[in-house]
Amino acid sequence: MDGYVLAHTIVLAHCRVPEPADQPHVRTLILALEAAFATIFWTMRSSTTPPGYGSLRDNAIWPLDDLPWGGLCTHNPLTEGVKGLELSAEEFTAVAEQRRLRKNDELSPTSRVCFYRQRPPRCNGPR
Repeated sequence: MDGYVLAHTIVLAHCRVPEPADQPHVRTLILALEAAFATIFWTMRSSTTPPGYGSLRDNAIWPLDDLPWGGLCTHNPLTEGVKGLELSAEEFTAVAEQRRLRKNDELSPTSRVCFYRQRPPRCNGPR
């Protein structure tokens, strides 16, 4: 791995999947956290400010030229936006239910049995 070894890995943030009505608000929070972590650890490919990043480079907490890593991110998380903020809780719940039904229709019979029994992905169908 080019002269370095990953010594530690950690989870920076974690949350349960929220109820459908809360998903847009939780998604907004997660995007803000992603942007904060991207800025703090400078995960961008370039040490110069790429288009769409605004002044994120100016907010780095240490000199970017001293960082021993190169980033992999290709875009600013804050430019993604969040869909569904204009919907009411009832509307968002209805959309989530329609999505669930459509997904159920797309599942093969074998997949449907595995999905509803919450079997491992290797499920070979009904027993």
